[in-house]
Amino acid sequence: MTQNPFSIRAKIAAPYLRGRGAEIGAGVSPQALPPGTICEIYDKRTKAELALLFNVEKSEVPDVYPIEVFQERNPEGVDFLIAHNVLEHISNPVAQLIKLNSFVKSGGVAVLSVPHLDYCPDRGRLVPSFEHLLADYLLDRGDYSFESREHVYSFMMGWIDDGIARGLNKFDIAALTHECAKAQTNDLHWHAFNEELLKKMIEAAAIFGRKDISIMARGTPYQDDSEFRTMGDIIYVYRVQDARRNPLTRGNEVLEEMQKLLGKLREALQKIDEASMGFL
Repeated sequence: MTQNPFSIRAKIAAPYLRGRGAEIGAGVSPQALPPGTICEIYDKRTKAELALLFNVEKSEVPDVYPIEVFQERNPEGVDFLIAHNVLEHISNPVAQLIKLNSFVKSGGVAVLSVPHLDYCPDRGRLVPSFEHLLADYLLDRGDYSFESREHVYSFMMGWIDDGIARGLNKFDIAALTHECAKAQTNDLHWHAFNEELLKKMIEAAAIFGRKDISIMARGTPYQDDSEFRTMGDIIYVYRVQDARRNPLTRGNEVLEEMQKLLGKLREALQKIDEASMGFL
């Protein structure tokens, strides 16, 4: 019997889900939930748009609320929040994750997943440095920034052997990629992830968002324990709590990388100050 690739998500998260929650970007496959829980679904697309995207009848799509009304409907936050295969579609994932964490009540649980690079149709791409994701956040880069749009080229070239670029010559691929890079909107994998990058991003979002997090469970395609080995996802389940002290006082690898970037930014500011002397 073929394993359901989504069943592992429910299995890993079930012991930690209680009360009332929300799932972001569930498409037509919301996560299965343990008995007694309640979960609303939010998406940037309407029910009709999701039916068209997934080529199913509208009746097969679960009811969805626009993400813009989340805080209106949940002013005190939710007990758990689920977001599977969402963050890779965000050009500034640290900023988005800070926002998602803010949706969770202190003491609540977040369930996140992204596809592992090795199991993506656009596999073969470079994994971005953690410094790059930090810079995207600190410089408030979004879909329209030059740096983000350059990822379109990396994404499209990753599909040479599978999917959209199959059978096209290099000129056709180049023309299609240029068109996408200049488009007003793109729904693609802005970044490629491995477990190390996802973990650092989760920790960075907690630090910047003044949250304490505790990793409760994880699953990856390379998990030693076969019970938690996924078919391509990197899944993290963690508890979110309001920080009682400044998270920046804690020494860890993420903080060390932040400090390195801070040093580079200080050097850049010094160059700007030196260049501007006598002109301002």
